[in-house]
Amino acid sequence: MSGPVFRTTRWRTGYRVDEVDDFLADVLPRLTDRPDPALAERIVQARFATVHFGAGYDMGDVDTYLDELVRRAGGPPTPGA
Repeated sequence: MSGPVFRTTRWRTGYRVDEVDDFLADVLPRLTDRPDPALAERIVQARFATVHFGAGYDMGDVDTYLDELVRRAGGPPTPGA
């Protein structure tokens, strides 16, 4: 399963690319067809450092994708979704 491609930011706040990539590299292989509440909670609790002037991932793109992963893991939608 390949990961998503997020838009990048340069002159506005974004998530650190390496942190998001590392997190997804660990989480994506764990997704199965069975509900996994612990994995869903781990995704909900994920936090990433931000960058303000360097290249970072668009925060909205990443947050939307994480919401999708929570649903795929069998968890409830995150607040505000």
